[in-house]
Amino acid sequence: MGTNNFPWKKIGIVLSLCLLLFLLPPFLQNGLILGHDTFLHSVYIHKFIDAFFQGQIPVRVIDWIFPGANAPIFNFYQPGFYYLVLFVKLLGFSYSFSVNSVLLALWIFSGVFMYLFVKERFGKFPGIFSALLFVFAPYHIVDIYVRTAFPEFAALAFFPAIFWTATRFAKTQKRTWLLFLSLFTGIALLCHPPTFVMFAPLIGVYTVFLAYQHHSLPILGKTTLFFFIGVLLVSFFILPALLEQRFVHMELAYTDKLFDFHNHFVCIKQLFQPSWGYGLSVKGCKDDLSFQVGIIHWIAVAISIGGLLATLFLSKQIAKRKEAICAVAFFIFFIWSLFMTLPLSLSLWEHIPYLRFVEFPWRFLALGIFTASFLAGYALSLFPKKFLFFIYMLGAYGIFYLYIPYLHASVGDGAEFDQKDYLVQDPNYQSAYYSPQQTFFPKAMKSLIDPKEVPGNQAKVLQGKSTVTQTKDTATEKVYVASGQTPSIIRLYVHYFPGWTVYKDGVKTTFSITNAYAFPDIRVPSGTHELAIIFEDTPVRRVGNWLSLVSLLLLLFLSLRGAFKKNSER
Repeated sequence: MGTNNFPWKKIGIVLSLCLLLFLLPPFLQNGLILGHDTFLHSVYIHKFIDAFFQGQIPVRVIDWIFPGANAPIFNFYQPGFYYLVLFVKLLGFSYSFSVNSVLLALWIFSGVFMYLFVKERFGKFPGIFSALLFVFAPYHIVDIYVRTAFPEFAALAFFPAIFWTATRFAKTQKRTWLLFLSLFTGIALLCHPPTFVMFAPLIGVYTVFLAYQHHSLPILGKTTLFFFIGVLLVSFFILPALLEQRFVHMELAYTDKLFDFHNHFVCIKQLFQPSWGYGLSVKGCKDDLSFQVGIIHWIAVAISIGGLLATLFLSKQIAKRKEAICAVAFFIFFIWSLFMTLPLSLSLWEHIPYLRFVEFPWRFLALGIFTASFLAGYALSLFPKKFLFFIYMLGAYGIFYLYIPYLHASVGDGAEFDQKDYLVQDPNYQSAYYSPQQTFFPKAMKSLIDPKEVPGNQAKVLQGKSTVTQTKDTATEKVYVASGQTPSIIRLYVHYFPGWTVYKDGVKTTFSITNAYAFPDIRVPSGTHELAIIFEDTPVRRVGNWLSLVSLLLLLFLSLRGAFKKNSER
């Protein structure tokens, strides 16, 4: 067989895709990757799934691992990743398998969607190259192996999908792509709103570019409309998260030393330095955490700059000039993303209100690795076809040599994690280390009670002679039977937050809060009475639920309408 007929390109693609096999080892073990947030997510996963099986849809409030510490965490904290894990858990799999399968699928799909997007613009080899760079970008690895920032990691998988579906709609004018655009937009927002805010301006600019490229204002209008329908899909979460923040200690998200953005800017050299570590982000330049963009990413960006300048000033081909304009937009956002990680951007962080909830300026590296990976595909497309495969394989080898060594993760005991009460088996589980994030506790609550002071039935007779028996205990409903010889005052160990309603013998009743823990005190007459405290929706939550339902029904209607239209045309 002659060398000309030998399938070098196919073999090269297969070999480069074999790099994905290096992702598998931690996820094939029976346990969770151990990182900064592993404990937090292990609690959230168990409690989120418990709340769902108790009938709480959507999940908003959970009980902590020790009594007297319930909180409306998922009224504010992004629940998207946990719904994905829940979906797998509903199929009957273990907790550890559910988490690992979702994480691995998200990582692979981030590459698949990146490939599909860049392939639409520059072709197959650039698409694969961009996908590999996005998957193996150092910050992407930091997110999962070091920080174990599962919600942010999940969101990163869906942003390439948003750009891909918008591109496909602009090319084909088929409404199906707009439906997927709405779906991916909603999922990305539900997984991690801070990352969504970082990507939203680029999505807007890219939508304008598509309208310009195809000389079609309807592309801009329709894409924007379905983008906002995607946002409305998750109104059940977004609306309360925004409008009910005043009821919790949300200020701790940006005043606490650990989360204060002033302490987490990146030094310029850290963006270039190929360092690695498993420690924390600290003030200054001595972080034991990598903030590099990546050597291959930098090389690709540098090549893309030269290419787009040459194309804009020398090429007379309209198609190539338009692609160069697109690359310019991505380059501008690449520079913007890096600027936002540096102390130079301090004034913006202090004056743009929502930015403080991003917490860590280096989170903008998520946008940085996405735009850099896109520019890498553009840079590869600039080479003559006879050199394309060689440059591609050189880049794939660079990924193997420079990025694969970062794929080292510690994995915990999966059998232990799968036990429902594994956390409370630790004799120190009531220590401060295991305390929940007080960011999501009600403002009426000034301190967290010592779990040892909480009665077994989570109720206490403060005044009078009564006995109290708990008959139901879920995250959203706690029922008691009080039998009193005299009128009594009974305290229920539930932190009050708007939505909690107290019933006495089935009738709504008043209560008072006279303690630092925001526990309601109820006056109960003598005799036997049923007391219930139930978490109900506020008007804001009801509006959010209805907006989500209407948006979902609208998408289903448009989808079915399109299907019927196709059948009738046949």
